[in-house]
Amino acid sequence: PIEVSLANQLLTKRHFSWTQFLSALETAIPPHVSIQSIRLDPGSAVVHMTGLAVTVEDVTALTVTLQDHAVFRDPVLGQHRVGPDGLVEFDLTLRYRQPGV
Repeated sequence: PIEVSLANQLLTKRHFSWTQFLSALETAIPPHVSIQSIRLDPGSAVVHMTGLAVTVEDVTALTVTLQDHAVFRDPVLGQHRVGPDGLVEFDLTLRYRQPGV
């Protein structure tokens, strides 16, 4: 139900472009980092992400890249830990400012 509600909110905000959002995010992700999930709160434009990285330095590089990006603001690393496979699992929140809006 929550996901359906979010989808309905996004549909009503016709100016939101997932293509622009995902393209901008793709340019910000450094090598050795993969994103597992993305959740966007359209009302506050806060993005919640979880992902995997090879090292903690890769997570730091992602955070710095997001901070310096034109449409992303205030990245905050919530937590990180080394998983059983040796990869760094992390969650991160940030603000998204859609270009032209």
